[in-house]
Amino acid sequence: MAEVFILRDKKTNNIFRIRANSETEAISKLKKLDQSNTAQVAVTPDGIPIKNDKGDALLRSPKGNLTLVGAGYSTTDPDKISEFTESLGEVTTGQMAQSMVNQGIIQENPITSRVAAALPVMGFGTGSFADEVIGFFNNDAKLATRALQNAMASERPIENFAIQAGISVAEVYGLVKRFPKLAEIFAGKPTDSMISRIVKSGTGAALGGGATAAIMSAGGKDDGSLGNRILSRDTAIDTAIGTGTGAAVGAPLPLLGAGIRRTVDALRSADIPLISTALGVSRSAAMVIKNAFASGGDLNAAIKAVERAGNSGMLADADVAALALADAAGNAGAQPSAIIAKSMSDRANTLSGQLDNTIAKNLGTETSPKKVINELRGRNQADRTKAYNKAYNTPIDYSSAAGRNIEAVLDRIDPSIVQQAIKKANVKMRADGLKNQQIKATISENGEVSYSTLPNVMQLDYLKRALGTLAEESKGEFGKATDDSRLFSGFARDLKISINDAAIDPKTGDKVYSKAVKMGGDVIGEENAFKLGRDVLKPGVEIDDIAEVLGDSPSDIQLQAMRMGMGQYIRKLLGDVKTVPSDPDLAARQLDAFMRVTSSQNAREKIMQVMGADAGVLLRQIDEVAQSATVRARVRDNSLTNIRTNIQESVNTQIAPGAIGTLLRGEGLTSGRKVIQEITGMTDEFVDERKQRIYTEVAQALTSKNTAAAKKALRIMQDAADGKIKTAEDNIFLANEITTLLGSGSQKEAERRTQGLLVQ
Repeated sequence: MAEVFILRDKKTNNIFRIRANSETEAISKLKKLDQSNTAQVAVTPDGIPIKNDKGDALLRSPKGNLTLVGAGYSTTDPDKISEFTESLGEVTTGQMAQSMVNQGIIQENPITSRVAAALPVMGFGTGSFADEVIGFFNNDAKLATRALQNAMASERPIENFAIQAGISVAEVYGLVKRFPKLAEIFAGKPTDSMISRIVKSGTGAALGGGATAAIMSAGGKDDGSLGNRILSRDTAIDTAIGTGTGAAVGAPLPLLGAGIRRTVDALRSADIPLISTALGVSRSAAMVIKNAFASGGDLNAAIKAVERAGNSGMLADADVAALALADAAGNAGAQPSAIIAKSMSDRANTLSGQLDNTIAKNLGTETSPKKVINELRGRNQADRTKAYNKAYNTPIDYSSAAGRNIEAVLDRIDPSIVQQAIKKANVKMRADGLKNQQIKATISENGEVSYSTLPNVMQLDYLKRALGTLAEESKGEFGKATDDSRLFSGFARDLKISINDAAIDPKTGDKVYSKAVKMGGDVIGEENAFKLGRDVLKPGVEIDDIAEVLGDSPSDIQLQAMRMGMGQYIRKLLGDVKTVPSDPDLAARQLDAFMRVTSSQNAREKIMQVMGADAGVLLRQIDEVAQSATVRARVRDNSLTNIRTNIQESVNTQIAPGAIGTLLRGEGLTSGRKVIQEITGMTDEFVDERKQRIYTEVAQALTSKNTAAAKKALRIMQDAADGKIKTAEDNIFLANEITTLLGSGSQKEAERRTQGLLVQ
């Protein structure tokens, strides 16, 4: 049987909780752990691991989230974590689990648990026989009553005492005022059908207001055995009166309660009706959605998560609770599952189309470096030619400081390099039909370079390009920079800067060469920019590589070429994605691939470097894609089983008939079960149909692409949590209280008058 081992890694000093069959196996698992993605055992400020000898431990995820983990139990509840930490592990997860079971019993039976706690003192002390009476009819019910009493005594000692003290002081009024949910028996649950509510209320009132009180009264008599007292004539009369008047008064109470609830809702806005309206679902579905979000999570963070999805935001984007709810709905039946799957697929198709448009609009569509450069040059061909002609015709004053700086730059270049550069420049000028403009220079025996005529702007520009060509030719394998390529690039850059400063329009003072270069013309630099753009999102490319390729003052064509290169890479990435049998949704898989490449912080910084001020549009698209891909993955991989089960139980609670309804369904009574179910309408098919309807509505509400509606629903929940608006429970409790008090008074009066008639 697997055990829990708390082990410290000697290299990293990190502590981990590992399940294994032996310590040797645990140590082996520790060595294989991906520690950067594995939760560690949290430690105190003194470095002491927060754990106990039962295998319970407080874990901290790589993102800093805390989770208390034990055998068959885990929680992120801050109160539970604080309780475990402050007790230094003395409060075990086993105790917490038992407490959770007790609390679950109370929460699932809010009325019955309070009644069970009150039984020992009800009816002026005769309630001490209540468990005997219950056991007489059903021993399981007797045991259940005692379990409820134990749970209340353990988890709610103050409330338990208050119940017993309150019952002794006042009867129905005190009970209802202190425990409003008791009134739900008579006013009815809003989620039940009206027929079911009437039957439950009539039966409950008959049993509670009549038969139970009469039997307990008979039990208080000390003449004869308990059986004889129960079967006596007086007890039979009291039972008949109590039962008859209770049923007569109790049956119409749900109708009265429904009217009172509508009146209260009209006078006081509540969260459930508002959520129902915002999302276009029934109140039952709205209640399930609200309960899921109430179980945990930050509603403000949920709103931000929806906003990250952009215009395609849906309630399912709203963090863990929404994902768990979507997972539960998706696994509850074919129809809700199909709704969620289709919505995820539709959103992926929509986002895929938007992504294509974003790439085409901001990153271009061409895929070949030469085609890209030709396209970009074609956009400003006339203006660029005009700018270069003006720069080439601008004389350089070599007597000025700027002119002397050009000579200084040329003088720093080794003559052998100058000779290579001049040769390449002359070849290029000859090819361009500028034979008469070729640079004339000689190298003396001592290695000095002398020019027949100092170079003009055109000659210097070709010389600068030649140095750039030498730099490109000196690169290593896969285009990696070398010492020689950096040396040549540095000379080309320095010469470019010195020409910028020297080629000045004498009339306007404009740097005419700088303006021309800004418009393009460096073919090698432009092609290199495109090629780097194709690789920029790959992990091997550093952010500094971008600056090295672009230089200090890149041309507009270089910047555009790098963008288009990045766009070409993204399109190829998307085009290479294949469908697989386990996931045929191609658009969704393409978004997954896109997210993996672009969602890291380094990738985002590279995109900002490449796109500059225009990066925002692509970054927003990345956020939307990431949100969609995350939600789709979480819903598909069924990783939220435990939360899903809790949510499904929440739906079961919404539609379950309760104690009286269970009796009406015939459970526990083999004979006549089907007859009772058909009469009351509480068949298994009816229950399953209601469950499917609720989950289908939940699925539709979660996956409807309406960012505004999702945010509105979340803000309603936040306002209710902050006390800015009333909750539906507040209104239901008030209406139930009014209904029960009216019914109780009417029943007592009817009973009094009936007894008076019999006496006469």
